[in-house]
Amino acid sequence: MINQLSRGERLYFWLAGLTAALVLLLIILGAVVRVTDAESGCGGTWPLCDGSPWPSGSNELAWIDWAHRLNTLFTVLSIFGACYAARRFIRDRKDVTTPLYLGLGLLGIQSVLGAGTMLLHEPSTLPLVHLGFAVIMLSCLVASITALLYQPHTHIFYSDKFSTAVQGATLMIFMVLMTGALVVGSESSKVCPTWPLCRDTASEAAIINLIHRGSVLLLGITLLSLVWQVDRSYDQVSFTGAVVLLALYGLQVALGALYILSDFHASLSALHVTTAGLMWAAAVALNVVLVKQQQVVEQG
Repeated sequence: MINQLSRGERLYFWLAGLTAALVLLLIILGAVVRVTDAESGCGGTWPLCDGSPWPSGSNELAWIDWAHRLNTLFTVLSIFGACYAARRFIRDRKDVTTPLYLGLGLLGIQSVLGAGTMLLHEPSTLPLVHLGFAVIMLSCLVASITALLYQPHTHIFYSDKFSTAVQGATLMIFMVLMTGALVVGSESSKVCPTWPLCRDTASEAAIINLIHRGSVLLLGITLLSLVWQVDRSYDQVSFTGAVVLLALYGLQVALGALYILSDFHASLSALHVTTAGLMWAAAVALNVVLVKQQQVVEQG
């Protein structure tokens, strides 16, 4: 697919892909900051770290917090580069450029929310909204890249039922991401040191945990149904997308269980969030594929 792009389109692809990777890293580092309680590593100041452009000394939490901020700067530079390439080479591809420009606007809002999280002493709802904007921004970039790369065949099978199932699975993945962030943000993880059940079911923290685990279970049922519905003989892309989603789901569940059973090791939390982010990106890409398929069917 990439070889079929023009030189300008390839430049845009690499810049947009870099930006998407940086946004995913932004989400991962944000999760690590929350898990390690590194939010005040830079003394609660923004954008400087204790009045300095970078941390001084060997304060590990300050370096984690600073890495998250530095990654934000790289993301800003990368998305502006992608916007330049879009304006220069593919301005007529509205299906590609519109999600990109929306992502640029969301990055501005997300940066303001990140600063507010630090300056307002991290109110409980602000980090969750901060993550939500980052997740939607990632979806914008993935949608733009998928629209650039995927061109459906003239004669292709399209199922409204399967498309609706994919949309439902995507909403469930978003719910899993948000409830997982709520578990970490409310420091509810350690209330349930067992898996898959929780010994304590009466406290508010345990209820938050159980809501997250329940949403994960519902997502698994949804993805199994998704794979069951699609037939590889109709469309290989849709079948592959559904199988990839199910595989990522299985890996994410395994990492989540290991994170709990390993006494909440931060590295496993980072891998858990990484897999969830990849699953979200795959779901968004599959949605874009189905939209383009529907357009071809309607035009035909």
